[in-house]
Amino acid sequence: MLVDWLKQDLADIVTMPLGGTVDILRGMRSPPQVLETLGGLVDQMRDSSPAVRIIVIAQYFPPLAMDRHVRGLNPAIPAYFAHKNLTASPVWVVDQWTNFTSADPYDGIHPSASGDVKVAIRFYPALVQAIQSIRRIRQK
Repeated sequence: MLVDWLKQDLADIVTMPLGGTVDILRGMRSPPQVLETLGGLVDQMRDSSPAVRIIVIAQYFPPLAMDRHVRGLNPAIPAYFAHKNLTASPVWVVDQWTNFTSADPYDGIHPSASGDVKVAIRFYPALVQAIQSIRRIRQK
């Protein structure tokens, strides 16, 4: 499905919310399995557009009851995507976990107004950097 979409719409920037946490929470997949799947998606994006900029929105705040499961994934995310970072196709990992407290989700999972502000504050710098990197290339 991703490959078909990429053929139709070549993106300069892809924001990639980290998926797989539900699978981890249900015990269906391990953190390494989730990361390998996501790494494969990055590879597919680059096959279609070698200079794509990728923003991985990751390290989500886990529901308290499921915290121990997600804590196995969160620390592995930056290291895994660091090896996917390329000069021609950079990857930014946006940490949505740090400073996100139990008061920030309205239902224990999804961000409330205060949570949305924290998400935006963390996401914005990566988006600006991605846009600026494209501008530099186009100005050459």
